[in-house]
This record gives sequence, C-alpha cells and structure tokens, in this order.
Amino acid sequence: MPDVGTIENGVLVGRDGYLFLAGGGHSVADFVTGKLQVHPLFYQIFRQNLAARADWAARHGAQYLHLIMPDKQSIIPEAWVPSPPIKLGAGYVERNPDFADSLLYPLDLLQGAKHVALSRVDTHLTAHGSVLVARHLAERFSGVSQEATFQNVIQQIDRETTITGDLGSKLTPPVRETQVGMREPPGIFLNNRLEGGNNGGVDLRFNPQAPYRKRVAIFGDSFGRDIARALQFWYGQVYFFRTGYFHAEMAELCKPDILITENVERYLDHCLDDTHRPNFLLFPYINEKPFDPPPAFAAALSAILSYPRKPYAEYITKLGFAPEMGDHAAETLLPRYDGAAMADPAEEEGVIEVLETPQRIPRHMPAFVADLSGRGLMLQAEPWQHIHGSYLVRREDVLLFGPNHVVSPAGFWSCEARSHKEQFLTYLNLDFYDKMYPGVKPRVVDKTLRTTHMQAGHVTMLDEPVFLATPLEPPIWGRWIATVAHKVMQFKQVGAGRKFLCYAALDWQKAFLLSLGLQEHEILLHDPGRSYICRDLMTVEYSATNMTVSALERANFFEIVNRLRVRIAPRPKLFVSRLSRSRDNPKYRVLRNEAELAAMLAERGFALVEPEKLPFTAQVSLFAGARDVVCVGGSALFNTVFCAPGTRVVTIESSAEYAAAHAELLASLELEYGVIFGEQDLDDPTPHHKSWTLDLPRAAEVLDRFFAGA
Repeated sequence: MPDVGTIENGVLVGRDGYLFLAGGGHSVADFVTGKLQVHPLFYQIFRQNLAARADWAARHGAQYLHLIMPDKQSIIPEAWVPSPPIKLGAGYVERNPDFADSLLYPLDLLQGAKHVALSRVDTHLTAHGSVLVARHLAERFSGVSQEATFQNVIQQIDRETTITGDLGSKLTPPVRETQVGMREPPGIFLNNRLEGGNNGGVDLRFNPQAPYRKRVAIFGDSFGRDIARALQFWYGQVYFFRTGYFHAEMAELCKPDILITENVERYLDHCLDDTHRPNFLLFPYINEKPFDPPPAFAAALSAILSYPRKPYAEYITKLGFAPEMGDHAAETLLPRYDGAAMADPAEEEGVIEVLETPQRIPRHMPAFVADLSGRGLMLQAEPWQHIHGSYLVRREDVLLFGPNHVVSPAGFWSCEARSHKEQFLTYLNLDFYDKMYPGVKPRVVDKTLRTTHMQAGHVTMLDEPVFLATPLEPPIWGRWIATVAHKVMQFKQVGAGRKFLCYAALDWQKAFLLSLGLQEHEILLHDPGRSYICRDLMTVEYSATNMTVSALERANFFEIVNRLRVRIAPRPKLFVSRLSRSRDNPKYRVLRNEAELAAMLAERGFALVEPEKLPFTAQVSLFAGARDVVCVGGSALFNTVFCAPGTRVVTIESSAEYAAAHAELLASLELEYGVIFGEQDLDDPTPHHKSWTLDLPRAAEVLDRFFAGA
C-alpha cells in the first residue's frame, strides 16, 4: 500500500489502513479541506427541497425524514490526513434548525461504532453500519426501542468475505480486506436490472413477517440502497428509487407510509432542485443505460404503483400478507382481537405528532355565580385549570367499534381520549345506544374484548386509509364543535389520500362538514352500530376528555371564522333560546317561563336566536359579532368558541350537573362570564334534565349588574 498521505487515482491513503475518496466528480478533498466552499445557492435549494418534501408528506399522512449519510472522513477524522476535514453535512444541518424533525445526520451514531461500521477499502458502510442506521430509523419512526429486532438482525451478519471495495480496487496492486456480510433479509427482493448505480434503478423488497407492515419509499443513492436492504428486516414493504431528486409523481402512486429521501455527504457540494427532475421511469432511456426488467419485477412495480386498488391488494396477498380487501379479510382478521386486554396506549404509541401537550394554567374565574335555586348550588372552580393535550395518531390493522373505540391486536385502546375512558364503554351496553345504532357489536367483559360471537357480515373491512372523526356523542352539537371541527382542520392538512370517516346521518352534520371545506367524495359515512377493521387509521386523540379549548383549538376557531369569510351580523346582544325544542320535546329540559325570560331580555335589546334553525355559517356569523350573550345551557353554548375576546357570556343552568363543564369551556376561552342557577322541579320523574323555572326579577338584577359592568 502507498505511504500515508499519498493520493493515487483519486484515493487518499489515511492512517490505520483507511482509504478515503479524495477525487472524483465531487472534488471531495477540495471541499473537506476548505479549498472549495459550497455556493450559498445550494443551501437555499436544499432548504426549498426539504420544505416541499416535508409538506408533501404532511399532506399525504406520511412520516418523513431526509437522511444525510456521513462520509468516512467525517466519521473517523483522526485517520484523515493532513488536517481535520470539514463536515459538509454539519453545515447543512446547522443552517436548518427548524427542520430538525425532518433531518437526520447520524454522525454521532456512526462515530460510536467506528471500526465495526466502516470499511477500510470502501466508501460505504459495512453491513453492521447500515443495520445501525436502519435500527435508528425504525426507532425514530415507531417511537419505541428496536433492540430485540436489532439483535436478531445482527445474528444474520455472519458471512465472511474478502473485498477490494470501490477504493481498494483503484490502487495498484489492489488493497483487500476481510468483511462479514449480511444474509439476505427474509421475503422477496426484485430489481429492474439497471446496470451499476445509475439513476432509475429500482429495488422492491417484501417481507410479510416484518414487525411493521408499513410501506417505506426511499429516494436516494447507493447508501440509501444499503439502508433499504437492512430496513427489510423491519418493514413489510421497502421501495428504493435510485435518484438525486424526490419524485412526487412516484410517491403519489405508491403512497408510502414512510418517506425517506437520502444523499451521501459528498453530494452536498451541490444540490439538485426537485423542480428540475425528469420523469423517473424514463431515466434509463434518457441516460441510454442497459435496461432489462424481468416480468416478475414489472408485475411488482405495477402493483405497488396501483395502491390501494385491487392489483396492489391481490399482489401482496399472494406474497403472504394478510388479506386487505373484502369480507373474507374481515373474517380472517377478526379473531386477532378476541381476548385483547384493553389498556391505555403507551405514551408514544401510534403518535405521529404531538399537536399540544397538556397544560395546567391559572383558571379564568367567573365574574359571578348566582344561585337562584334556593338549594345552595355551587360551582366547583379550582384556581387551576387543566387544558387537554392533543395528538395526531396513526395505527394499522385496528378494530373500530362504537363511535370511536379503536383497539389494536395488542390491546392498545383509545376512544378519542387516551386515558380515563372506561365510562364511555358503558354507553355500548345501554338500551338507548342499541336503538340508535343497531347491530352486532364486540363485548367488553372486565376490560377484555370479546369477538367470538361476531361473523364476517358484522364487520366492514376498510382497506383504504381513513381519518376517523366521529365524536364520542355522535349526534350532539357540542361534541361536533369541540372535536369534529378541529379534525376537519387536521384532515385538510394531512389527510390527502384518505377518506374522512365520520358519522353524518343528520342533514346538519353533512352541511357542517361541507361548509368547512370538505368535498362529498372525501366523506365516508360511519355507522357506530357496525364494527370495522381498518388497515390504516389516522385520527386526533386527546390526553383526556374535558370541555376546555386549547390555544391551538382557539386558533382553529378563529381560522374558521376567517376561512368562511363570515359577514359579521349586526346583532351585538344574543339570547340563545330553546323555546322551539321545548315545545317539540316538553319532557326534556324545559324552562317553564322561558317565554317570559325572552320578553325580559328583548326589552334589554337581546335578539332571540335558535342556532339549530340556522346554517352553520350563519351561526358563526352571529356569535363572531356578538358582544353580550345569554344562553340557556345546552350545546348551543359551544358556539361561544367563535366569540371575539372580551365577549360577555352568561349561562343559565337548570342544575349543577353540567354547569362545571360549561364553565370549563368559558374559562378556557377567557371570555367574561357568569353562571346563574335556576330551580329544578324535583318531582319531575325525568332522570336527567328535569323541568325548571327561573326567578326572573332576581335574574334581571344579576344580568343588569353584569352587563352594566358593575
């Protein structure tokens, strides 16, 4: 071997027998020694590419990461001569701190492994090094340790071989080393037989026994190809596309769950602009490279580019993946859920993004609480208020039953909330629920799921990706305001390629969704009386169910006001009435002297409104323009989320049963608010929401004092 420091045929001989690429088309030595510097334009192009790729992934519900694979001299700088090398990858990372969640430069990881991860005679990592990076990626995307799978994969690295490598082969005589190679991963590997490392090369990998069924697409170079091979141990489907660009048109066709773009560090001497990309499938013809794809490869490529249609489903079923379409698939998969011990999900389980963390904040206290019942009613209002957190969640092959109970085969269970949710299981066993949503449903015995009494006809298989939005109480207006509105907003950001799965049996519900910008073809009607096996389900979940409004949700409501271009209605004083509903249902929450209350408020300039009679846009308009609001409890109170800061609101409650929840809402909105308690008729046999009356003279005094600012 030549002396240390010698450069022969573009290869630098380093210390301890390490060879480094010094020449070639990217002038490596010139850049890492500082003789040449990266042009600022390329930093700009890199950032533009990164932003556009991350945006594509967010809109299509995919997890995304750009991977910069460090060059050997960055990993083991002590072997490079004559001076410490400049790390191009570090320069790009330092300029994009706001993209930390979408950018990975695994320098520390590989420096920790060093000799076991690096080849002395090749620019590429050893099999062990590629597996280390693959493990890190799997942990980053899943949020859980991959130690068990990693140890299994390491045992597959046991094939000793002698290589000259892409560096050792350039020296005279060639320099060799002994390496330990990795066995082929389980499953199937297909390639389009494009010679060498040319753009347009495609590797398709399938492993039905992989721990994760997710589909991974990698757009990158030969380092990315090595990572793709290692990832086949973790993921059921891995697609590698050899290119320096991200080809959105290919990603649109295969719709990956995980998108990785990759380049080795030395390619950062300049960056290719994604908007200049050619058609990926024409690369072999553009570059005039030998190209002979076998029929088996063509069939596989056709299948993955047909996702999720029948050609794709039939192809992967033949490979041994669980069936994805039709009743037979449901019948096959249903027993997997029987006996699942329904447990709260682990903190990171299923979470794609933490939208907001739970908060404990000082409570915005009511301006007054007036008990006109004569029974000593009080409002429990502690000085601190707990604002729920929210999470964008994605799960595969889950059983969905009831409004939004989602259970994985492992027993992880959520129902819009991730904790304190046992109370919502009781709904499923009540007579009213079965009358509202008839159908054969799973049983829950001591928090253990039972499905043996169910047949395929009782279950709908949803093979297409969905975004679940049905609230805990599907027909209740307050729940639609509190949760469905936000889920529409999230769906519009990340739900491309999915159907919006939601209970929308009532005319106002469908109108609600359409008014917020959903299209008819995007909505998939959900029947809470049926059960579903969902191949790919995304939703928003909460740390707990309460009636608070978080900062993000408040911003969403203001965005809805702006997006609807609401014409603010000139009615600054609103009385939100239930008169019509009381006439239609005289046994449910009837304020017996509400007509007199309406007349009293009309004398004070309050306009009577019954929101349920108005289109959603008109409701938003009224509340966005209101200055003073009096509301007779109930779901219509939730329209105050559209009120401007400083709006004064009084809720008149029939009892203390729901007053605390309503006060939670108003406090979190930081409106000026007060609570008045009326008097229930305790002889009314109705178990909840008994008839009641209000002491109007005393109520008038309280209201006048509050709205006068006293």
